[in-house]
Amino acid sequence: VTGLTADFMGLMNGTFYDFYITTVCGMDSSMQVGPISLGTPPGCGGDFFDSGGPNGVYSAFENDTTIICPDVMGEVVTLTFTSVAIESAGGTGGGGAPTPPGCWDYIQIYNGADATADPLLFEGCGTPTTNPSDPNLTLSPGDFFTSTDATGCITVVFISDDIVQLDGFEATVVCSPPITCVQPTNVSA
Repeated sequence: VTGLTADFMGLMNGTFYDFYITTVCGMDSSMQVGPISLGTPPGCGGDFFDSGGPNGVYSAFENDTTIICPDVMGEVVTLTFTSVAIESAGGTGGGGAPTPPGCWDYIQIYNGADATADPLLFEGCGTPTTNPSDPNLTLSPGDFFTSTDATGCITVVFISDDIVQLDGFEATVVCSPPITCVQPTNVSA
């Protein structure tokens, strides 16, 4: 049987769950299949981690997409990175479509709830000791990204290869009303 879906209610934000599946047919049942791991997206006021969580390294061959949306309509998500260790190649190594130059593993941050259509806010990697040669591709603790999309959401895509896995990233998720004060631009003396 294919195409069956299940809805889970009451799960906590930013939590990983393991599910097991058993088929029941009359008096007979199948062996359990699993675990099937499912992580819920982080919520406002919470922390956002890579798959290794707060104390582990991320996995090989990751291609994870997480959509983070505000709990209250009209608010926007701000994602502030507090720890970053995403494998960089140093100098101009790495690269090669679609990997950014200087990165073996990388993170993409999109403005909105869709990683295929929304504007890309950032793409890159970074570690405490090695960064890509292009400083525009370096993610560091303290870097933050705020949604300007009508949904208030931010989408994060994390991609890793199979060679080296590091501590990954930690970020705080804050939801608040959008800034209405116009920021000055093109200021000169």
